[in-house]
Amino acid sequence: MVYQCHVDVNGELALILEPGKEYIIRLASKDLGVKLWAYGDRKQFVDNNGKPSHDSEAVTLVNSKPTAGNATFTVLSSSTALEVSVISTGSDSVTVQTRGHQRFLIPWGPFQPEPDTDNDRMRIIDATPHKPPTSSLQVVDSATGEVVRGNEQRDTGPLTDSNADQRPKAEDVVTLKPGAPVIKKIDIRALVDGLVDGQYKIRMQSRGCRWWHGEAGKEEGEDGRVPAHLCGITNSPLMLESQGEVELRIRDGKVDQSM
Repeated sequence: MVYQCHVDVNGELALILEPGKEYIIRLASKDLGVKLWAYGDRKQFVDNNGKPSHDSEAVTLVNSKPTAGNATFTVLSSSTALEVSVISTGSDSVTVQTRGHQRFLIPWGPFQPEPDTDNDRMRIIDATPHKPPTSSLQVVDSATGEVVRGNEQRDTGPLTDSNADQRPKAEDVVTLKPGAPVIKKIDIRALVDGLVDGQYKIRMQSRGCRWWHGEAGKEEGEDGRVPAHLCGITNSPLMLESQGEVELRIRDGKVDQSM
């Protein structure tokens, strides 16, 4: 289970905690701070004024296990978290594949497929928890217009066994409903790490996705993959694209939080 707690950068706690460091929360003492108890629900425990009712009794709860009551956590800098909102402009729900081999009709230019159409890297709305899907992002130097990150040559995907099951797993797809945004917070620390001081823009490159009508993820078979009768459909890709840009400033080798 993962819990996230926002810390106000101007608050007292922010002065103590440092991004990137790991901390442990421990109980200050064995006493858990419980002074009263009663049988029943909360309405029976307090009266109309919110004060303990006459049925409550004095009690002292203590922690009898020294190893219990500890919580380890790592502080993340909110300045390197990019919030991405993807919304379907269509009138019906669609399910898109966000990772793995993308099988769809590829538009061809004069000599080869159009750039980035058949890229097998993770799409921006992929939900993999341990690897931020930053391959669709570019960092552009605002002064020169040069792409300084994310301009790697497109790939064609890994070699696969011809006998391997190519159907995507249920966790490899995301359903987009009409007018309902899918919001992802993406850690871009690795993307901006090492940038020289200056002003930059982050923008998203267009990426094609394999897709199906409706909520295909709910029709998964017994083996946890999208059903075979859906995987036999080949169509033009659904494009994830954006014209928006996010500006950031690097100062002293770090993201300037004052922007």
